[in-house]
Amino acid sequence: MKKVLFICTGNTCRSPMAQAIFNKYCEENGIDAVADSAGIAAGEGMPASENTVAVMAEVGVDLSAHSAKPISKALLKEADLIVCMSEGHAEMLKAAGFSAIVFGTGVADPYGYAVNVYRACRDKMTELMPSLVEKL
Repeated sequence: MKKVLFICTGNTCRSPMAQAIFNKYCEENGIDAVADSAGIAAGEGMPASENTVAVMAEVGVDLSAHSAKPISKALLKEADLIVCMSEGHAEMLKAAGFSAIVFGTGVADPYGYAVNVYRACRDKMTELMPSLVEKL
């Protein structure tokens, strides 16, 4: 089974959404892969943001039990593919010796914005998922 690790800043918005979308996509399409997520500056145990939980519930995914975690060497080493939400995240990991790609052309951070921005973020990731899965 392939393992994918999604990375964002706080692990409360983008990377948990990407993880859930990826896992749902793989399950629905019979793909032998699973995703996890973490944050460059995550506060251990923080919940997914309220808007993240709301927009994922709209597509039948429950993120209410999400618990943020910071990146670790163990998580990075276990991953077959590390997917970052921005060039900055990828550059940090590359500087530390890990190979990482950027999700699409980068997915803008919705943190602090209205729910429609979270919805657009979710929809952009959903649209990009098939091309990401091809990279496995």
